[in-house]
Amino acid sequence: MLPGSSVADIWLSYEGVESLAIEDGELVVSTKFGEMKHSRPYIYQRIGDVVVEVGGGFRLIDSNIYGFEVGAYDASYPLVIDPFLGLEYSTYLGGGDVDYGDGIAVDSSGCAVCHRTDTV
Repeated sequence: MLPGSSVADIWLSYEGVESLAIEDGELVVSTKFGEMKHSRPYIYQRIGDVVVEVGGGFRLIDSNIYGFEVGAYDASYPLVIDPFLGLEYSTYLGGGDVDYGDGIAVDSSGCAVCHRTDTV
């Protein structure tokens, strides 16, 4: 977030979820398939060579919309809000029909490649 920006202007929404909740600082996303949990976001500023952690967490805005709340920080420096701390890799397979991969590999750039040998 650039200096002079407002945290209140940052929000994200989920489509097709049943509800959102905050439990013990985690964002709980309820779907018809079960729950997903997002850990408390990592919020910080880099001031010179120093990383200054800033307190804060998720904020519910609506049944499928969330944003962030942050503690005191220096508004003259950029603020980083990392809502997916610890997520190194993720993919999604599936849909409303029969979807599957025969083999999944990661190429030299770290992108997933799905190879399918037959059709359904």
